[in-house]
Amino acid sequence: TGIAVDGDRVYAVAGGTLSALGAETGETLWTAGSEETDRELGRPVVGRSRVYVGRADPVDGDGPRGAITAVDRESGDREWRFTTRGIEYDSDSPAVGTEEQIAVGDGTLYFTTGAGDLYAVTDG
Repeated sequence: TGIAVDGDRVYAVAGGTLSALGAETGETLWTAGSEETDRELGRPVVGRSRVYVGRADPVDGDGPRGAITAVDRESGDREWRFTTRGIEYDSDSPAVGTEEQIAVGDGTLYFTTGAGDLYAVTDG
């Protein structure tokens, strides 16, 4: 769970949902679900035209993965998604994004994973 404030909007995460709210009215402007999983989302980070949120993906054949999803700030439409490599470890901690922070700078997102990997992903 977490929030990010940007001008007249508040971006809030609750469970598997990211929402944009009017800062003055609290009116819900849009809501974006967590696609195919009900795993908890991390704290949102606001960029120039997108909001980014990390999440843990379910375990697959390669182990648990994490993902960063970018949504349009105005509409809440999903723009893109980056999935990390699978990791092998015996822990309930997330692979990426729900505890680690995402940093945005010069069109690049920087984040770490529970496995200790550092990623630099170009926005878009």
